[in-house]
Amino acid sequence: MEKKPVLSIGIMFKNEIRCLERCLKSLRPLREAIPCEVVMADTGSTDGSRDTAEQYADILIDFPWRNDFAAARNAILDRCSGSWCLTVDADEWLDEDISELTAFLRSWDGRPYVLGAVVVRNYSTYDFSGSYLDFFATRLACMAEGPRYAGAIHERWEWPGREVPNTLLRHTVLHHDGYVEMNTNGEAGRRKQARNMTLLREKLKREPENLMVYLQMVESGRNEPDYLDILRQAVKLVEERKPYWEMLGPPILRYAVTLAGINKLPERGEWIQKAEEWFPNSAFIQIDVAFQAFSYFLERDEFEEAARRGEIYLKALEEDRAGRLDPSARLRSAVQSAAPLKEQAMKIALADAYRNLERAEEARELLMRLDFSALDQGTTGKLAQALMNLQMNTRIDTAGLAAAVWDGISAPLPDRKRAKER
Repeated sequence: MEKKPVLSIGIMFKNEIRCLERCLKSLRPLREAIPCEVVMADTGSTDGSRDTAEQYADILIDFPWRNDFAAARNAILDRCSGSWCLTVDADEWLDEDISELTAFLRSWDGRPYVLGAVVVRNYSTYDFSGSYLDFFATRLACMAEGPRYAGAIHERWEWPGREVPNTLLRHTVLHHDGYVEMNTNGEAGRRKQARNMTLLREKLKREPENLMVYLQMVESGRNEPDYLDILRQAVKLVEERKPYWEMLGPPILRYAVTLAGINKLPERGEWIQKAEEWFPNSAFIQIDVAFQAFSYFLERDEFEEAARRGEIYLKALEEDRAGRLDPSARLRSAVQSAAPLKEQAMKIALADAYRNLERAEEARELLMRLDFSALDQGTTGKLAQALMNLQMNTRIDTAGLAAAVWDGISAPLPDRKRAKER
């Protein structure tokens, strides 16, 4: 390369022919804007992925897989010569808006930051039309500080005995569809889950009260036969205030409340109460638990309590998007109910709760504020039912609302296919 690279982009892969070229093509604008090198490690591909990598990589090595993600990442770091390193997974692709990232790399001299976290957006479907989860992943590291990875699974940057400053790049997004197979229980997803859970169980044997390991097991092991036992033990360790319970308790209790609803666990109400009492200011509680608590109280016809949770949820979304809720919470886990589709579903359900409380005008106003482009077929059906209920059970004039809804759902946004489904 003519210039010493500002940025080394590290990618490990094995049998990623489905998505590897998409990932590498997405890096082209960044490579054109900033002096970069791409350093790749093949951990045993047999599907042609290596041929694809050879077309894009500046450095390509073989690194036999040894059940240790950190070891493979560090082998890549050893070959990097940039001032910074950006770690990207093969099933991710960089968003086209790279302005924040390039500005950071061009002007970082003299700043105290050693690490940088970017948004990873996890999709639940391959067509990316459903809901998604955002979290912050620390993927940038200053090479002058000698960064190393630690951890066989869910590896992390580590500087023993030293705190290093981290900055959040809130508008730099890595899109990720690697969990779709796990969400749909596909064969590739089952293999990935089995690999992850094996490594996590081994770590838990060494650290039986490690709340971070329990959080990762709750996130990775939904099909495990002892999954609910894992969940309950995680909650028990939070209740016993084990190390880092204040930091990891909110996402763990969020999962507990969500899964209690799905599995009809008797602890559901108790866990909602504990979450709200112990961590009232957490985004996981104000957004995710409030979303779940709304359904809990609605099922019991406790419309006042349901409406209060719905209002907390919508207010928290505003605060979150304005940066007034702690954004660093997403370094620990994704907030699950902040996607636009979830927000619109809550507005529709909350409007119906308002109707039951004889607050028909508030119901109408809330429905008028819907983002129709964010609706899918399912939420459109719920909207139609809410409109029908408002028309039949109140004296409110819904003619203007019905016209606005029709115009909104039939508009070709975000595309004609979605409008036709609605």
